[in-house]
Amino acid sequence: MGLEEEGSSTISTPQRTLVHVENEPDVTAPYDPEANIPHNKGGNEMTDVEGAISIPPGASVTPDMVEISKYSQAMGGTDMDARKKPCDTEKGESSTKIDEKEAGDTLGEEYQYPDGGWRAWSVVFGGSCVTFSTFGFVNAWGAFQAYYENVKFPDHSPSSIAWIGSIQYSLIFVPGIIVGRLFDRGYFRAPFVFANVLLLLATFLIPECKQFYQTLLCQGILTGVASGMMFSPILAVVSHWFKARRQLAFGLLAVGSSIGGTVFPLIVRAALPAVGFKWTMRILGFVILATTSIAQLLLKPRLPPRKTRGRVIDISQFKNVAFSIYTAASVIGFLGIYTMLTYVATYATQRNVS
Repeated sequence: MGLEEEGSSTISTPQRTLVHVENEPDVTAPYDPEANIPHNKGGNEMTDVEGAISIPPGASVTPDMVEISKYSQAMGGTDMDARKKPCDTEKGESSTKIDEKEAGDTLGEEYQYPDGGWRAWSVVFGGSCVTFSTFGFVNAWGAFQAYYENVKFPDHSPSSIAWIGSIQYSLIFVPGIIVGRLFDRGYFRAPFVFANVLLLLATFLIPECKQFYQTLLCQGILTGVASGMMFSPILAVVSHWFKARRQLAFGLLAVGSSIGGTVFPLIVRAALPAVGFKWTMRILGFVILATTSIAQLLLKPRLPPRKTRGRVIDISQFKNVAFSIYTAASVIGFLGIYTMLTYVATYATQRNVS
């Protein structure tokens, strides 16, 4: 690299010119990035010419500075702008995030959880009516177990009769595999109405069954499938309306199941001696008709459907050890719960507990 004139030096690039200002005329020379630029020992400083880098006394020109200059000219700004680019970019990204958040808040009420209000709580009440009519009815199986053992099917063993209740208990969860995917795609009302009709039909057909297999079909399979199809989407519907108070809403749903599991056995116990088995089942059917009609009026999903991909049953989730342990523990827990519910009424009768 050469100097044109003694006492002055100039560094030039194809993009810009850096001029060392002294009392003598400025002379330019090509800049070689491979060469070692001597330290600026003078008291003068490099002055910005057409957006060039301003270098204070005692500083050295480095290739990084040249790169900043190239970036500045390419963006149509000065070196000061180039130095501010990283900071400005961060601020820009933060502003973008804030703008997106504000935009998300103003997209519409559908993306904001009400977490209360008469409409949201009415959905919870409708969901409680569903759990009352499905889980509550299924949990009342112990009363039917005792009646079938002693009156309707005395020639069948208790374990054989218990298959009706066992199928009910299992099928109330199984339909969620399919119904849950349908709900994600926006199909709530049609499956829910179909299951409601199926549940009522099965309930009114139970007293008309003469054979054991007919009762197994109506009260075991049809009632279990219908109850599962109605119960499965309820948690998702309630989740559309609650976020901060979601645990409270789910707790109220469980209360509906508990009330149903208490009321239905009381109706069976009071109505059987008075009106017989046929009218007892019809009374239960009309109770279910009333509660599910309320649910039909109150339940409504709020959020738009989601695009779902992948398999309906994703067994790869069981690679997660924590998830697998939780699932196994739930299975064992339900085995203990429903075994007790099946035989507690029969056990109490044998021990003369009124």
